[in-house]
Amino acid sequence: MLLAFALILISGVLLFNIVESKTEDKVPAVTTEATSQKETTNNYSSEVSKTDTNFENTTKSNLININTATIDELQKLNGIGEAKAKAIVDFRETNGLFPTVKSIINVPGIGEKTLEKIIDDITV
Repeated sequence: MLLAFALILISGVLLFNIVESKTEDKVPAVTTEATSQKETTNNYSSEVSKTDTNFENTTKSNLININTATIDELQKLNGIGEAKAKAIVDFRETNGLFPTVKSIINVPGIGEKTLEKIIDDITV
């Protein structure tokens, strides 16, 4: 019985080695294709990164910086009239620059609803 088990084990190992050696012949072709595909992806990623950077710069330049905006500039924001714009500037002059976009909520008259309206249009 031990001999039968040993023969089965040996034949399994041999069968595994045969299958493995046949697949090794195919691996370089797959690896080459994968490498080529990876190189293509890397080239594409580089181009996308350049485009993304340009897009971010364009997008960011359209945002209103709440740390430097004038009353007139702040009034361009949805839901910000002259009174709220003046409150933002007064708050900024009294308390210093806004550390984050969301910190504008500390300005009297600016609540969650106003923040939701303007958050995509402002920066610090």
